[in-house]
Amino acid sequence: FFIDWLIDDERLGLVIKNKESSILEEPTSKAKVTDGLFNAALETGRFIVLDPVLSPADASAAGDFVVGIGSPSALLVAAFQGAKALYLDMEKIYEEEIVSFSPVHQLGTNRCVFYSYQELRDAVCSHFYFGKHEKLGNISQILDQYDPFRDGNAGLRIGQFMDSYLGGLRAGLST
Repeated sequence: FFIDWLIDDERLGLVIKNKESSILEEPTSKAKVTDGLFNAALETGRFIVLDPVLSPADASAAGDFVVGIGSPSALLVAAFQGAKALYLDMEKIYEEEIVSFSPVHQLGTNRCVFYSYQELRDAVCSHFYFGKHEKLGNISQILDQYDPFRDGNAGLRIGQFMDSYLGGLRAGLST
């Protein structure tokens, strides 16, 4: 779906960063079905597939928005680096009780969460063609719920906690 937009609109570009092996080396069954479309998109020069070993934070520097599909974890990693984050929720978690546990969903639809490719495209195109929508993709107000420190020292803190915990066990304290 994103590839269709890219081919249809010369003002758009698409950068993909897969979680697993490169889709160029081992196309998914969907990519095989749409091989001609995939190759046509590559030929535009506006479709780039990044190395899957890149972190989501590094990959987010390549575009104006980061779009997460499935789990929002990579999306959040990119957002911590300042990326504008859009989440495509094809499972429509909004209609489930679990939405109350998802801060991204609590920001509201058509701001960060979209339930169809078309809604997402309309919002992005509107942003670029008719004036910037400052709230589009901005999830900064909920990042504290995921990491209140945001200082890059999470590993140090967990290490200190584990050292203290293990020290207590060695001293004979119970769990």
